[in-house]
Amino acid sequence: MLASLVLVAASFVFGPLRSVAAGTRVFYGTIVGLTFKYLQDLLAPAATVFGFSPIWAILTPTLGCFLLGFYLLRRSA
Repeated sequence: MLASLVLVAASFVFGPLRSVAAGTRVFYGTIVGLTFKYLQDLLAPAATVFGFSPIWAILTPTLGCFLLGFYLLRRSA
């Protein structure tokens, strides 16, 4: 879980350094982190209400962050 957020953060750091201001990078990082947290907080009770496996409630935001991080790193390279 933490590794996926580190991967997304690394893609923000190693992206085009001069084309985007530092404040914009911090804002995007905050939005990604909050989205990750809120998605996990929403999927946990949804797993019990809708009856799907709780492991998917945990893995969905993590896999989404891994995919986003790999995409952003590939795009910056």
